[in-house]
Amino acid sequence: GAIVVLDAETSEVLAMTSSPALDDEVDAEGYPWLNRAAEGLYPPGSILKPVVFVAAVSEREMQSNEAIECTGHYFDGVKDAARCWIYRDRFNFQTHGHLKGREALARSCNIFFYELGSRMGFHDLLDWYKKFGLGQPLSELLTSNEATGTFGHLPSERDIAQLKERGALTFETVSVAIGQGALTWTPLHAAAAYATLARGGIWKAPKLTKQNDAGVDLDLNQESVSIALSGLQDAIQKRHGTGAILRHSATSDEPIFTIDGVKLWGKTGTAEAPPFYIEGEEQPIVGLDHSWFLVMAAPAESQRPTVVVA
Repeated sequence: GAIVVLDAETSEVLAMTSSPALDDEVDAEGYPWLNRAAEGLYPPGSILKPVVFVAAVSEREMQSNEAIECTGHYFDGVKDAARCWIYRDRFNFQTHGHLKGREALARSCNIFFYELGSRMGFHDLLDWYKKFGLGQPLSELLTSNEATGTFGHLPSERDIAQLKERGALTFETVSVAIGQGALTWTPLHAAAAYATLARGGIWKAPKLTKQNDAGVDLDLNQESVSIALSGLQDAIQKRHGTGAILRHSATSDEPIFTIDGVKLWGKTGTAEAPPFYIEGEEQPIVGLDHSWFLVMAAPAESQRPTVVVA
């Protein structure tokens, strides 16, 4: 696991840790030399959804208060792919119905963001991800060259051409719109992207020294930023939010956050992980996931987050 904490105003790194560490009693299988916070590459999953929402509104591909219907599966006649996370047997094939951006973020509805991805198109999605730092070097914290891949991964033009040849670009477009597909970034990238939202769309690279540069204005639609932040508040404060309740069983649960005097925003993310091979075992473990939690906090009187935790 890994944790990164950033000052939301400056993107200064306040804390960063990776586990297991070199002084832990672990074997090489645990990769203790890997700084998972700054160099561990993982698919983003649903934590990218706020970025997709503000990008789509800023690109005028949707109205900020527009509603989209969750039908459970995105493609007509295809019910076992490109579906919402609740459209499964264990959830009795539920749907979210009509949702606007705020509730779509709180509930993390896949169909809503599949539609936004389709409207924007593959290239525009990737361009916006780059603006938020995905696939980009992050100041002095990631100093290795591009060949090492520690900046994360975005599909290349060659990758896109191959997707077109296979007729797979349409499906890949909706996949990357929910942070799946051929995308990876680090927890440091994720924290930097959310700090950008907290600043209303001013990109600043994370830094280890005290400095507050002007940053780059991404020219985001400010109403969409406010809606996204409201959705992130609901995600961990409203009972229907994906990060609000710790469920012990079907009949037992409790709220995750119970701190008075602190304003909170957050987003969960679950992304498919590749098979995991254990030394000495012939068959890999499959069906695993990477789990993300992005939480932002501020004193109760603040309007925007002051600290970001990935």
